[in-house]
Amino acid sequence: RADRLVSALVRLPGRRGVSPGVYRVFARRRPGSPGVGRIWLTSLVNPRLHHLLPLVQAHSGTVSALADLTENYGLRDFEGRSFPGWHHHMTLASAAYAYRRLVAGDPAEQWPQRRIA
Repeated sequence: RADRLVSALVRLPGRRGVSPGVYRVFARRRPGSPGVGRIWLTSLVNPRLHHLLPLVQAHSGTVSALADLTENYGLRDFEGRSFPGWHHHMTLASAAYAYRRLVAGDPAEQWPQRRIA
């Protein structure tokens, strides 16, 4: 049986006299599991529910991309003091990551590691 999405429009509590807006709360229910799994809250109230799930699932790809950028491309290694320098560093790290992902494929396959005696 397939997972079931449940959803409701909600208003969050706010200051008196101020309308906080409408949000959508949704969750995925797995057959045979008690209750619901993860619960998400979004300001995207107009898209159909099945359009929101891919956005949520994209989060794991973002987490792994940031980990790769941090570990292999020095994303967090900038120690300068200027915004232009930081921007330059982020651009180069992002460009190197994009090149490897889009053009070069897996670098381990192209350039095997060699032991240096």
